[in-house]
Amino acid sequence: MRKTIFRGKRIDNGEFAYGYYYYDCGSNITIIISREIMPSDGGLKTVYNEVHYESVGQYTGQEDKKRTKEYPDGQKFYGGDIVRWSRFLNDEIREVEFKDGCFGVVHCFEKNCNIFKKLDSELMEIIGNKFDNSELLKRK
Repeated sequence: MRKTIFRGKRIDNGEFAYGYYYYDCGSNITIIISREIMPSDGGLKTVYNEVHYESVGQYTGQEDKKRTKEYPDGQKFYGGDIVRWSRFLNDEIREVEFKDGCFGVVHCFEKNCNIFKKLDSELMEIIGNKFDNSELLKRK
């Protein structure tokens, strides 16, 4: 069973916060809630980070193909990530989206750009996200 984890860009510093998602429609505030270890005594504290609503993405349950020292099992795919999809003789740049109950990317075949493909962790590599690297999507 995959973990339900979200991430969102913090309003105070622009960094991603990771944890549980909470949206308060009364105050229009979006929060990512996480637990952190306190250095002083090793206890846990709950941290509430206000994030930009449009930057929230859910962990898909899969990792990309690139293995590094930092990510030995691959980097986690989140909604809003931008991936390089290595297919046949060419690479495609696509955004990870949630559609019809699953995560995937929109694929174009000839003039039809309505083909939705599931994520393929063996052929896809995260190269950025639409919040920090939107220029990558313009090169599709």
